[in-house]
Amino acid sequence: MQIERRICCCGSSSWTKIIGWYEIIASAGGMILIFLGMVRVSDVYSKVGIFGLKIELLKQILVHTLMLCILSLAMGIVLLLGSTKSNISQLRAWRIYTATWLFIFSAFCISICFERYRSVTPNTS
Repeated sequence: MQIERRICCCGSSSWTKIIGWYEIIASAGGMILIFLGMVRVSDVYSKVGIFGLKIELLKQILVHTLMLCILSLAMGIVLLLGSTKSNISQLRAWRIYTATWLFIFSAFCISICFERYRSVTPNTS
């Protein structure tokens, strides 16, 4: 039997469960907000046909974000199951998912920052 590490006031398994529940609750809340957004976008699209292209792009973004929330919800469940059953492969799968998502999100944010910097700096050539 391996000794559990203590982090601040609780053991590492307690923190893992807290992170898992947070991920599940945040993903479920995100899905609710996305569904409300989809209803609102559909309502606006039916009233105003001028912005059709932008509305379609917004719908696609909402659908992709919904898929990400569903995947995050599933990975939160995997983290909870891995923590309660001490299944290392489930914990490893969650770590790989989280590291991949963190890398992709960081690259996306950095690219946005460079794009804004490039559009602000004057062209000296």
